[in-house]
Amino acid sequence: MKRGSTLWPVAVGIGWRQPHYREVMAHSALDLDFLEVHTENFLAPGGAGRQLLLDAARRCPVSLHGVGLGLGSAVGVDYRHLQRVRALIEAVKPAVVSEHAGFTRVRHRHGIVHAHQPLPVPLSPRGLARLVSQVDAVQQGLGRQILIENLGAHVGWDEDVISEPDFLNALAERTGCGLLLDLNSVFVHALNRGLDDEAALRAGLGWLDGVEPAAVGQYHVSGHSRVDGLVFADHGSAVGEAVWSLYSHALTHIGARPTLIEWDNALPPLTALCGEVARARREQAALDRELIAPPPPRPSSRHERVRPTSPPTSRPTSRIAAERDTAPMPSTAVSQPPARDRRCLPDAELPNLPDVSNQPHLPDLADQQAGLVTALLAGPGTDIADLAPAGLRALAGITGGLPRALRAYQAHLSAQAERALAAVYPRLRERVEADEPGSFASLAWACWRRHPPADGDLGEWGEVLVGLLAGAEAEGLPPLWTAQARIEWELHRVARIADPQADLDSLALLGRLPAGAVRLVLADHVALHGCDAPGPRALLELASESFGSGPRHALMVWRDGWGAQSIALDGVTTRWFESLRAGLDLERALHEVGAAFDFSAWLSTAVTRGWLARVETVEMAVTPWGGR
Repeated sequence: MKRGSTLWPVAVGIGWRQPHYREVMAHSALDLDFLEVHTENFLAPGGAGRQLLLDAARRCPVSLHGVGLGLGSAVGVDYRHLQRVRALIEAVKPAVVSEHAGFTRVRHRHGIVHAHQPLPVPLSPRGLARLVSQVDAVQQGLGRQILIENLGAHVGWDEDVISEPDFLNALAERTGCGLLLDLNSVFVHALNRGLDDEAALRAGLGWLDGVEPAAVGQYHVSGHSRVDGLVFADHGSAVGEAVWSLYSHALTHIGARPTLIEWDNALPPLTALCGEVARARREQAALDRELIAPPPPRPSSRHERVRPTSPPTSRPTSRIAAERDTAPMPSTAVSQPPARDRRCLPDAELPNLPDVSNQPHLPDLADQQAGLVTALLAGPGTDIADLAPAGLRALAGITGGLPRALRAYQAHLSAQAERALAAVYPRLRERVEADEPGSFASLAWACWRRHPPADGDLGEWGEVLVGLLAGAEAEGLPPLWTAQARIEWELHRVARIADPQADLDSLALLGRLPAGAVRLVLADHVALHGCDAPGPRALLELASESFGSGPRHALMVWRDGWGAQSIALDGVTTRWFESLRAGLDLERALHEVGAAFDFSAWLSTAVTRGWLARVETVEMAVTPWGGR
């Protein structure tokens, strides 16, 4: 792997997924030019994942590929999410940042929910206007160009009147963004329209010929699968020969661009991924020299700006002015989209784009998007097509029509829900499967449907399972499941927080002031769970060690290094922690636990393990009558 923050046009990388984290980092001689990661997997400000990514970024270029911004969402961009993405970019300094040309966020019941998969916007002037406004706002917020990827959707809209290449060209022209061409999605989309393999390949070649070469910044190649009359761009197998043919055509008609081998599911050994990298390099080897170099800038005849060139780098293009690097982010997470940039080309200056935006029969875009997500959240036994919004249709070649297409989206979401909760609750999953085999997946899907994610980071979603389990105890669900979920959620939560910073200099107050004048402040990442009931008491066995010599009464969770740990406490130590949490001064806290408590031994352990944040005077403490 090679260090650096930019990518050569002939660079080839892989999607870096969890099973290969350690292996990739252990082999410095791998023939890889860059690593791509999913942005939302690394938004947590702390933890092992963030540190691993920072270590990787010091060794080779990194590409951030996201889905959480939902650029086509009619309810607007989530500016809190945008701020977190910008913080990650500032920390990692990626060579490329990319997103999708779709929507993810909708208003559902009384709040915003996140679909966690890009869904198609209408290929129409109003769909384009929505993307233009929000791509431009995101680029301004990030202070850099981003790449936008085409979708491999199963459904479309009656409103679709613009070809996808023309739609993407117009988006790049209006915003200065680059394009990320997913060649597998191009082929799969043609197959789902009812074309056979040969015709789908011809359609894909024509699709590529319609794309403006100067806007293209990256290629994705991956595998697909076919199940019961539906083709899935599932990134779970080797790249097919038809996709390699599209890649070869793209190289000779558009030029070399950084290329990603995208393999997300059913991951093979790392050697298999490197074999796909070698195949991409062989395809590149036949290129003429002029196809390897990025195309020259194409100045706009109307605007004093330069077209984005390929490959894009972290340097802002002239469309995204350099001063935006320091532009302040919006101060609140308001979901209203920003006003359209007045520099965007008006519809009249974009040829061959039909104007249907003023037709009175068009449903409200926000309602259409919300209707699609509502249909995907339908429960078992529901006629899902009846919930679909007006104007939605399945692609012509999908056997089973709209119900089949929507069920395919549902299956993807169900699997995603199970993966997300299994990552947070591994021991609970083992217990649930031991008691009722196969039920964890059903539990995860029920959790998703009843409490869909509101955030682009799925790591923020899993806490809803605790409430779902607690509410089901009256129906006979074991209380132990709820107790286990609470502990595992705390382990997950504290592992993600920013690295704690203890004020150890404040320990000097213990020697200078009387015990009644000072209080000990526990770190925010320390969480205490009582285990008095018979079921929760079994959770004490989760701890690998204990503190105190008496019988264990509580389980404490805290941040330890880049992960989380738990420890079982005896009754005296439990009362001690409860006293500190209650804000008692040191003298009263010691009185609560009595002479049997070894304060010196506890203090030494608390400092070593990071349980203690600081010592402060009683006057500094927050009181009901005011803060510090």
